[in-house]
Amino acid sequence: MINGLVLGGIMESSLLKEAEQRAVDFVEDESLDLSSYLKGKEFVFVPSVKHPSGGEMFIGDDSYSSLKLLFESLHQTTYFKQRIDFVDFRGIGMKLFGDWLFGRADNIADDNSFKIELERRARDTLKPYTVIVPCKITYPSRESVEIPFGDVRLVNILRLKEIFESERESLQFGGNQLYWDDSEANYMEFFWFTIVTTTSVSNQGRAFQLAERASFHVLNLLHLFITGTHSNDWDTGFKLDSSTRSFCIFKEDNQNFEYSVNYKLVHGNAGIPDDFWGLLVSGNYAKLVHIQGRCIDSFLAMSQLSPAKSRLLDASYWIGDAMREKSLSVKVVKYVFGLERLVLFKSDGNGKGNMFANVTNGVKLIH
Repeated sequence: MINGLVLGGIMESSLLKEAEQRAVDFVEDESLDLSSYLKGKEFVFVPSVKHPSGGEMFIGDDSYSSLKLLFESLHQTTYFKQRIDFVDFRGIGMKLFGDWLFGRADNIADDNSFKIELERRARDTLKPYTVIVPCKITYPSRESVEIPFGDVRLVNILRLKEIFESERESLQFGGNQLYWDDSEANYMEFFWFTIVTTTSVSNQGRAFQLAERASFHVLNLLHLFITGTHSNDWDTGFKLDSSTRSFCIFKEDNQNFEYSVNYKLVHGNAGIPDDFWGLLVSGNYAKLVHIQGRCIDSFLAMSQLSPAKSRLLDASYWIGDAMREKSLSVKVVKYVFGLERLVLFKSDGNGKGNMFANVTNGVKLIH
């Protein structure tokens, strides 16, 4: 089970071999400035994907801030042992992300200037500050792997050892205290970073296809909540099945997974078009994303909508919009905007919990 960040990028064939070599080198040399190497390349976000060997990946954190944490960690390994404030990335933060990632911010040359500019823009717009908790990875691998999407390849390029070794103190998060559980220490040793590479321009569509297929998992998550299958007693985590595009809650008992998924439609949700519910329940996500706009707007207008459902629908709207977006730079920003709405933290009601999240409780930890 992987709970963390997966970043997809499209590279020219001349860069493929070099990227793979640097991936190997970086495992041994954490001083490599890979953020500069990747700067200016074109990227798309992959919300989730199934590893051929059985591992699962899913972004369960604020995607943009996780990306920033990752880039900083590439040449500042003590970063994860600091408590650093970041602005709320909705709004001006998202615009800065796009400017920086696609080379439109000439004044940003490194992480320090990035943070300075971020703080400057935040002050100008009076955005609030919050502490971002990094993702947690539980399935490390150093091998390049083939995935069932043509000749698109996934390359795992980063392995940070014991980055959470000293993180036993509480972290301030959205006005609540989030504590690390010492029993999870063995899960806090790795950060996962993946590049999706293709060997020709004609295969760029395959990389987009990978990102878009993975986005269906977000709709699966939305499906679970809308159909009333969520509860407050989910134990350990989640599982994604790429073959069936299903998002499952599981409880782990001696490494045997017990799935508790019930796709039963909950009636009485006035104001939601029947075709929206029908497509969601049937799993017809391809058509669903085309009608999301009017349906999501209707859903979000409901005064009785819970914070959890509001965030999930908001995420679904932005990610669906990103899937239809033709401009790569705008597509990426919309993906991040949507994924930022998904927060998978678990809370016991007092703000204590672990990184495997119950969304219903977890949304309390975010403004």
